[in-house]
Amino acid sequence: MPTILCIDDVLQGLFLRQSVLENHGYEVLIASDGVLGIEMARNHRIDAVLLDYDMPGMKGDEVAGVLKRTYPALPVIILTGFRSSIPETLLRMSDGCVQKGEGQSALLRAIERVLKQPPKPSNLPKDESKAG
Repeated sequence: MPTILCIDDVLQGLFLRQSVLENHGYEVLIASDGVLGIEMARNHRIDAVLLDYDMPGMKGDEVAGVLKRTYPALPVIILTGFRSSIPETLLRMSDGCVQKGEGQSALLRAIERVLKQPPKPSNLPKDESKAG
């Protein structure tokens, strides 16, 4: 069973995604901020990450940079309320993007897609991927 790491500072959304994913057969780990999420990725076998972009402290692009530098093959799906607010560098290094209002079917499709395909290269210069 694939393990999905969900990182989001909004606990209600985090618990909702955890429930949806567990009901669809995934093992789910949750983290309420980027630092905890990175630590969980270091201590567990993760198959994909669902990462909120707009978080206090480490933003999603910083977290994704650390994860992609450390685990280049780890798929990262960005969650956002507004896709237009995501920096281009983050879109280039992410393996997918889901708007939070799209619903659980869009989220599940994105996860299934990244688990079946080879990871997307980050296309970032070395200094941009060294956030954190």
